[in-house]
Amino acid sequence: MRAALVTIAPMLLAAILVMVGGERLARRETEERIPFDRQRLLDLADSLRGELVRLDSIYVRHLEDTAALTTYGKPGEAEAKGRSIFGTRLIRVFRQKGKDESIPLAADPGTFPEIELEGRKRPLDERNAVIFPAKHVEDDAVGVQGWSRTSDPRFVIYTTRPQAGVLVAVLVDQAEVLKITGIHLSDWLVSPIAPVREAGERLQIDTPSGTPLVSLGKDRHGPAASVIPVRNLSGHWQIRAWDGLTISRSHDPATVAGAVVLAFILAGSGLWLYRYQNRALKLAAERVSFVNRVSHELGTPLTNLSLNLDLATESLT
Repeated sequence: MRAALVTIAPMLLAAILVMVGGERLARRETEERIPFDRQRLLDLADSLRGELVRLDSIYVRHLEDTAALTTYGKPGEAEAKGRSIFGTRLIRVFRQKGKDESIPLAADPGTFPEIELEGRKRPLDERNAVIFPAKHVEDDAVGVQGWSRTSDPRFVIYTTRPQAGVLVAVLVDQAEVLKITGIHLSDWLVSPIAPVREAGERLQIDTPSGTPLVSLGKDRHGPAASVIPVRNLSGHWQIRAWDGLTISRSHDPATVAGAVVLAFILAGSGLWLYRYQNRALKLAAERVSFVNRVSHELGTPLTNLSLNLDLATESLT
């Protein structure tokens, strides 16, 4: 019995493996892309752009108020106002007539780019300095108001003229502005992004530093299908959207049928071998039993005959 099981077990195991392997080979996956709603994405981009413009205008208005206080305010008012604005690090005031002024605003002195006017004080490190043309402080100077970049990408400079003959430059830490802006937008986006979230869209809003601000949908595959840039004071924001992806699974009938047929052949072969071996073992057992029985039947009279011969031999002697 044990020998028969040893014969059939590998065949049945092979049949099972064929069925499992055939099922896996027969699997077919079909991908279907579901395009995102572009209009919904554009609406979100417009809302974000409008909010960033609003924040920029508020920030610039505070900087303009600070610049005005350097000329029209009382001593210390410009510094107090500047310190209340996040991201400001230094105010430089250049006067056509009068003494230039430097108002530090950072709690930690640190190392900041120098801001100078052409022909005035020579910067300690010209490679890390921003030098504005001397004509910017003249009475008829135009195009002075706006933003300027520095050699250090962390900082930008806002320049304005609160009155003729006065140029005010405010050094701003973009990283600090970006941090506060991100905190504000995280709360503000709850309402504009709600329709996108409810629709199950897959998108991500990245800050200018590249870190995700908002991320919707986990099943994003490959590169984004669309990227919408939104620029403001802090840099380039990005709204990236992905198409949806559904995967339907099926099995190839021919492969499944082939695996089933092969498995049945293996299982049938195992059963046939099992029955054949059982029959062979039974026949072998019957032969052994027959030989033993014949030997026993023949052995008894021969023993009696041998004893009689022994007795006759003894009587003759």
